[in-house]
Amino acid sequence: MIINIINGKQTLYIRNGGGTNTPVQVKSVKLIGEYEDQRETVLEVNQQNWSNHFGNVHLTENGKVAGELMVGGNNPGNVFKVSGVDFGEKGFKSIRVETGSTAALDWASDIYIYVGRAPGEGIEPDAIVTAVRTGDYSYCMYTAIDQGEFEYNFTGVQTLYFQNKSSSNFNVRSIMLKGISEAEERVDSGIPGENESNTDSNSNVDSDNDNTDSNDLDTDVPETGDTTFVPIILIACLVFGVAFTVVKIKKSDIN
Repeated sequence: MIINIINGKQTLYIRNGGGTNTPVQVKSVKLIGEYEDQRETVLEVNQQNWSNHFGNVHLTENGKVAGELMVGGNNPGNVFKVSGVDFGEKGFKSIRVETGSTAALDWASDIYIYVGRAPGEGIEPDAIVTAVRTGDYSYCMYTAIDQGEFEYNFTGVQTLYFQNKSSSNFNVRSIMLKGISEAEERVDSGIPGENESNTDSNSNVDSDNDNTDSNDLDTDVPETGDTTFVPIILIACLVFGVAFTVVKIKKSDIN
C-alpha cells in the first residue's frame, strides 16, 4: 500500500516475498485510484479482432500458458491487423506492443504501426516501436515506454496494422494504448489505404491578393488608355508607306 503521494517519473522495485525459491512471472503492473487518469487500455489477442492482413500471420496458443492466444508466424515483412480499436474522443498519445522472441531477433527490430490504413508504397507509419528480445516466444515484454508516440491524433473506432520490419520473426501477446493525444488531426484523402492528402483547403492562391508578377504578363496587347501605343502605330504606318512607295518607283523604272 502506498501511503504518500508520489509524483513524477519513478522506478518501482518489486520483490518476490514468497518463502520458496519458486520463480514468479509478472505480466504487468497497474497503478489505480488517483492514477487512473493516465488512461491506459490493454487489448489482448482474440479470435474476433486479431487477424492476418499479409503473409503467414496466424493465431496460436501460448505453449506455456494454457488457453492464452498469441500472434505467431509473424515473419519479416508480414502484416497483421487489430480491428475495432476505440480511440475515444480524445485519442491516445502512444502505443506499446508486447512481444516474445528468441535470441535470434535483431536488437533493431522495428514494428511499423498504421492507423486506419494498410501499409503501402509511399505511406509513412503512424508510430514505430522496437520489438523486445526475450529469449523465448512464450515469454513476452512490452516495447519501451518512450517509443510508439502517434504522429497524429486519431479518434473513434480504428483498425491498426502492424508490419514486421525486422530480420526475424516474433510473437505478439497484446498491445497497450496510453495517454491522451496532443497531436494534430490527420487529413486523409478519403481513399482507404491511400496516403494522406497534402492538399490544403486554404489554397496558397488568393483571389483577392494575386501574387502573379505583372512583368511576367504578355505585353503585346496594351491595356486601355495606354498612350505609348499611338506613336508606335504611326511609326509603323509611316515605314509601311515609305516601303510601298519605293517598291512602286522601282516597278515604274522597270517598265
